[in-house]
Amino acid sequence: MSVAVPTSVDGGLGGGGAVGAAGAGAAAASGAPDWLVWLLIGFTVLMLTWLIWRVGKRGGKRAPLTLAVVLLVGVGAVVLTRPAPETAAAVDRQAATAAQEAAARGKVAAGSEGMVGLSFDDGPSPEVTPAILRILRQQGVRATFFLQGTEVKKHPDLVRAIQRDGHVIGNHSYNHPDFSTLTYDQARQSIEWTNNLIERVTGERPTLFRYPFGNSNPETDRAVRDLGMWDVLWHWSEPGTGDFECPGWKEVERYAINQLADQAIILLHDGNDVIGCGEKQLKYLDRLIRTARQAGYDFGTIATADGPSHINQDSWVQVVAPE
Repeated sequence: MSVAVPTSVDGGLGGGGAVGAAGAGAAAASGAPDWLVWLLIGFTVLMLTWLIWRVGKRGGKRAPLTLAVVLLVGVGAVVLTRPAPETAAAVDRQAATAAQEAAARGKVAAGSEGMVGLSFDDGPSPEVTPAILRILRQQGVRATFFLQGTEVKKHPDLVRAIQRDGHVIGNHSYNHPDFSTLTYDQARQSIEWTNNLIERVTGERPTLFRYPFGNSNPETDRAVRDLGMWDVLWHWSEPGTGDFECPGWKEVERYAINQLADQAIILLHDGNDVIGCGEKQLKYLDRLIRTARQAGYDFGTIATADGPSHINQDSWVQVVAPE
């Protein structure tokens, strides 16, 4: 996990959310008009009441037949009140609406060159990283991976695969400690160990660093600066359920779409907690990329900047077109 975050979901995009609203609408939809549903329910209750009274009073020779009719009507009412299944077309319509909402919020006009940066923390892991790389490759998207030293040591082949696909590699500490509790020397050691491991595998030394959980203190900040590195935070305008909480692909997609904005860095993961979420949750990634592009965004990688990025918690970084 890379950050402890609020888990409340505000309902979607902007003032209510296209994805959230569309999902709720699909769940509430029924296969028949409300008046017909209530008519059938009322009829069923009335007939059952009458049947109970008649059996109790006269024995009701025709009770079995009447009961069968009542049950048939009741089953019909249940079937008609079941929500209509969410079809692939309905899901695609939700994504298209989400794209329109994202463009209409004024963060970037449709057709502009607004850049968004996907970032993945805690990897690499054999359970998640290869699937993410495959989706990014299919969509022609470059991203930034903040790697954990212990995992670089265990999976150098995956580190090479990340580099081979043209993604940017950053440092995410050696073993994911809370840097707010570390001394200057402890922080520097954790960062340098990981830099050495990454350089040994890739031949390149990272300049980007992301704090585990986003936590730091003045001493660890000084260690990062003394190593000539830049700490990278992320965009967090509308809190949602992060992928590390294993909420399923729909919730992750909604969270990520809520972050869409020009120069926004989106926080995602490919190791640690998300390993237990299952590969099905990764369905969000392909859909997110398509939705963002429909809204006029393109994808870039993270690079250093000459000033703070207010949209990314004042980190001195920017999202640039891949080389």
